[in-house]
Amino acid sequence: MKTRKILLVIFFVIFLIIAITESSNAQCNCGTALPAGTATIVNLSPSSGISGINTAISGASGPTTIYLADGTYTIPAGTYILVSKPDITIRSLSGNRDMVIINGTGMQSQSGDYHGIQIARGNCTIADLTIKNIDCHPIQVNFNTTFDIDNVLIHNVHIIDGGQQLIKINVSGTGMFSDYGVIECSLLEYTTSLPTGYWYTNGVDLQGGTGWIIRDNVFRRIKAAMDQYTLGNSAGPSILCFKQSMNTLVERNTILDSDEGIFFGNWGDTGPSHTGGIIRNNFIRGDIYTRAGIGVSRSPNALIVNNTIYSPGSNAYQSQSLTSIEITGMESNSCVIQNNIMNEYINVTGSAPMPLQVTNIATSGATHYINPGAVYPLYPDLHLLSSSTAINAGTAHASRTQDYDCQTPTAALDIGADEFSITSNINNNSNPITMNIFPNPTSDELNISYSLNQSQNVLIELLNVLGEKVILLNQKQYAGERMFNLHLSDLSLNSGVYFVRLSIEGNSYIQKIVKQ
Repeated sequence: MKTRKILLVIFFVIFLIIAITESSNAQCNCGTALPAGTATIVNLSPSSGISGINTAISGASGPTTIYLADGTYTIPAGTYILVSKPDITIRSLSGNRDMVIINGTGMQSQSGDYHGIQIARGNCTIADLTIKNIDCHPIQVNFNTTFDIDNVLIHNVHIIDGGQQLIKINVSGTGMFSDYGVIECSLLEYTTSLPTGYWYTNGVDLQGGTGWIIRDNVFRRIKAAMDQYTLGNSAGPSILCFKQSMNTLVERNTILDSDEGIFFGNWGDTGPSHTGGIIRNNFIRGDIYTRAGIGVSRSPNALIVNNTIYSPGSNAYQSQSLTSIEITGMESNSCVIQNNIMNEYINVTGSAPMPLQVTNIATSGATHYINPGAVYPLYPDLHLLSSSTAINAGTAHASRTQDYDCQTPTAALDIGADEFSITSNINNNSNPITMNIFPNPTSDELNISYSLNQSQNVLIELLNVLGEKVILLNQKQYAGERMFNLHLSDLSLNSGVYFVRLSIEGNSYIQKIVKQ
């Protein structure tokens, strides 16, 4: 068993250093596949079933990658996938998460006793697949085990409809913890909400873990059943880190139409509920039932920096106050709230000390954003309009060196998760390249200029916010000044944010553009 309160100050300083480094290494836009499996490889098809997966795991004698062929793997009543050995990877063979489906018996169909995948040993990877219709937790980590289950990676997983928390990381009954995990590039959602009569859920529920990273995910409709709102009940946060968790990094997530956004700590805990940690560069768009965007409860040393929160008309069925950010509990000392843009206020309550507040914009409206009101199946777009007063109004913080799009600002900083103006430079010591895109924003015509000092292959791509791309140019060009012109109307593009990616001989640069 670990002692959870040793050297917290040292852990916090080390975490800040790691967090800044991780930002530059993250898989922004999640376009890079995980490396191919090595060591023992097991290939399974849907005919192998869940029992075949469990047999492959229990028979593993060392690091093992289990590749699942496309198809549906149905979980029989009374069972689940149990990762009972360390160093196990379960992933789709095709790499397409929509083509491998682990399908359960339905939410709360067996009184909430059975999961999709239970991870009971460390160094486990779950990647490139879908888990849906699960009785209780689609993924559960560390339950009633005698092992510390560290270094879990959940990558590019689509989770739809679980009877309780969609990903739950427990403190086990034997006092063991799960540390240094990563949840990234995944979509966690309910089709509509929990079933009638139920409200107890979260997107990610992290208990007692140290150094977890939750990044580049989408959380959608993490909601209680409709009948619960009139009773004063709502779902928990889309991301909840508590029960003495420490130094969690939560960045570049998109949270849509959920009852609560991101919380460090829980009021029901004995403090400190969470220590340290950073919440940065997240887009949070609520609906009329949303209670709060970001919260810190009984948790010291939290940094909330450069987030965008927009929840118009929220809390229709509850008496609790409307807040974009709330700080509660006397243990929530030394918190910093900086460069956040929100449409509701910051609420400091429950005997909490006043946090340091620097260059935030509260009570902002929809006029700051490109398309904040989009509803499913469209994604809202909380990137800044050129007219926003958040542009160039921010202040620097050492723990925030990139924005929501993984771009590094080089001019005056903006408030919120998005940096509107990014300069265009690709700099390779042996082959400097410059690029300029204009006009930007544009209603139609777009010019991309760049220079080459030698003959090279040039690839120009246009990407949307989901990473879908169109190749505009792919050819070898001679040295000199170059100009590429296009009309966005020819591509039938809607208004919004897009990205131009220029790749030349292994170097690439992405610049954001805005189509009006």
